[in-house]
Amino acid sequence: MVNQSLVYSEYGKRMEKPAFENVVLDAVESLRVLQFSCPAFQSNHTWHFHPQYELTLILKGEGRRFVGDSIEPFYPGDLVLIGPNVPHCWISDGEARENEMFVLQFDPMFLGETFYSIPEAKGITALFKDSNKAVHFQDYPEEVKGLIDNIRDSEGLRRIAHLL
Repeated sequence: MVNQSLVYSEYGKRMEKPAFENVVLDAVESLRVLQFSCPAFQSNHTWHFHPQYELTLILKGEGRRFVGDSIEPFYPGDLVLIGPNVPHCWISDGEARENEMFVLQFDPMFLGETFYSIPEAKGITALFKDSNKAVHFQDYPEEVKGLIDNIRDSEGLRRIAHLL
């Protein structure tokens, strides 16, 4: 349960119950890839949740990241995996003029139910289980940014291979 008073006290404005976001996945792909820029993240995305996993990478901007009952700063390079139905939003700092974010969304069973039971998927299964709240990656290798670029720039099975 989200601690709404904590969200209220941090910014002096109460965030109501999170809104459901209907994520529409393309009929020909299992992964939704977005990259967008805006003056302030909060002007485009409110406190919300959806049944898909979400991997986010902040490319430009700073502020506070709200995920579940956690409030932490975000900055360029901030990489987070958010589990299904976990409320989240980003509030940009007032001074920030440029904000840019990469977002990857996918259904929990996009690889098929049996995939998660094979021995080679043990690490992925554990990671997805840990993301029931969220996983914030710190000090990740520089190559990860290149892999995310590869996900964005590829299609079909190649895109899924880059994600794995």
